[in-house]
Amino acid sequence: MKNLLLILAFYFYAVAGKTQTTCNNAVVVNYPITSYSVNAYNNNNYWFRVTLNQGRFEIKVKTHSGPGKITKALVYTGGCGNPNLVGTDSLPNMADSTFTIRINNPNNNQIFRIKLVNSGGPSTFSLLTATTCYIVGDLVTDKKGS
Repeated sequence: MKNLLLILAFYFYAVAGKTQTTCNNAVVVNYPITSYSVNAYNNNNYWFRVTLNQGRFEIKVKTHSGPGKITKALVYTGGCGNPNLVGTDSLPNMADSTFTIRINNPNNNQIFRIKLVNSGGPSTFSLLTATTCYIVGDLVTDKKGS
């Protein structure tokens, strides 16, 4: 029985991260994203879908391990039959492992389909809500000596 459980656990670990996603079966991710990881993903593209309201939204994409790396994100609105590319983000350089997808001022309950491009083989990556600090107010300067 113990061996059967180990085999089943390995099967789910090996298969769960490798299931190919497409625009039509994009994985639904809820925002804010507190923890979402994919292990040993071996296909060229990984699709996820997120519904956003008005505001500013940032999703951090971080590659953790493996020979592969998530190098680019393409952000679409509209249906899968006629998607509208509204933005792209990518690694600043190939030595990096993290980049941020920024979406500003969407309509209420607007659905975004995001295609992540995986290059170089299996990769393990995560999605997380990026936190940005916006400072609002007046800048006060010292006027001495002027």
